Amino acid sequence: MPRLPPSASADAPLRFVVALVNGAALALAAGQAMALGQALSAAGRRATGFTELYAALGDAAAGDAPYVAPAALPPTLDPALPPFALPPAALLFFRPLLLLDPATARSAWTVLQVVALVLALGLLVHQSDLRWPRRFPAVFALLVILFPPVRETLRVGDVEPLLLAIVAWRASVFLGLAAALLPALLILAVPWLVWREWRGPATALGVALVLNAVAALAAGPEVLAGYVAIVGGLAPHWLARADNAALPGFWLRLTTSGPGRIPWLDAPPLGAALSLAAAGGVIAALAWACHAARARRDLAWAAAVVAALLVGPLSASPLLVLLLFPVVLLLRALPLRLGGTWDVLLAALALLVGGPLLLAQLAPPDRWLRGPALLLPALPTLALLALLGLCAALGRQPAAPFARRPGGGD
Repeated sequence: MPRLPPSASADAPLRFVVALVNGAALALAAGQAMALGQALSAAGRRATGFTELYAALGDAAAGDAPYVAPAALPPTLDPALPPFALPPAALLFFRPLLLLDPATARSAWTVLQVVALVLALGLLVHQSDLRWPRRFPAVFALLVILFPPVRETLRVGDVEPLLLAIVAWRASVFLGLAAALLPALLILAVPWLVWREWRGPATALGVALVLNAVAALAAGPEVLAGYVAIVGGLAPHWLARADNAALPGFWLRLTTSGPGRIPWLDAPPLGAALSLAAAGGVIAALAWACHAARARRDLAWAAAVVAALLVGPLSASPLLVLLLFPVVLLLRALPLRLGGTWDVLLAALALLVGGPLLLAQLAPPDRWLRGPALLLPALPTLALLALLGLCAALGRQPAAPFARRPGGGD
């Protein structure tokens, strides 16, 4: 017996939900734009990621040391006042900002961040073979509102939106550019290694090394030494941060005492061993997932981004904005049928990823953590592990077209 086409009345509740979601998104976007504008204006009056970057560029141009000496670091670092710790390549990339005064440079940097976010989302949607929805501004507003790392990176002015746009190209040269600014992203070369495509990782590593070498030669060899020293001095602080979603930081908080926390067992060697074992396990799981997803390379790349966040020294907001990479790519892989309501699906995924991040705020860095409270910051870590498992599970399944009901509005 032939099936009857779905009637308009059957789609009425779904269309009402779509209209309600978009109306709420537009209403919240207005308030969020005002709040974000106030945060950006306040950020310009205190030390933020961009403020430290601009100051480091000025120091390097004047021949001074752009990096703070590790001995000058306080025992407890304020996450809102981060010292400059980007590789020397950043001094080469962003030197043109010195042509502008600080206020104009901050505004131009914010515009560049927004453009990078839109470009990254556009690239990922195109690679996922998804059509742009008619209400994309509402979708973007939902992401800004519901995904805390997006708001945080715009507020502090960090480089993560640029990294997301660069990584979204999924090319070896662009991966080298991203790794020159964040060496932990070299783990994205694991899929090429598993597939025995040696040119990709060799090119990425070569580009990252050459760019930092050129920057170090231009600024002086002491700049490279200063970078290595500041990273070594900041690593314990990064790992111990309560909002760090990386696995090494999780085990360190459970096994090492420090400012603001009382561990379950004060055994730093055990924590180091567990951290190494966890990182090795994540890389092994990534290699297995890439081997299984040889025919679905988008999911292999999504798993690689999640793995990079799991094994890095510091995976906290705003770096977690990189999660938009696997979230958007998973839209094509999830076996869902929502009548073309692309924006509802994207909002649901943003909530799934952003929910644990919001729950993690129950344990802020300035509060003493002990006993079960030490597990609260592990919620983002569990979300990352679940996302890695989802990428691996979907990568083993054959690709299927994105299901759309007849009459879908998008």
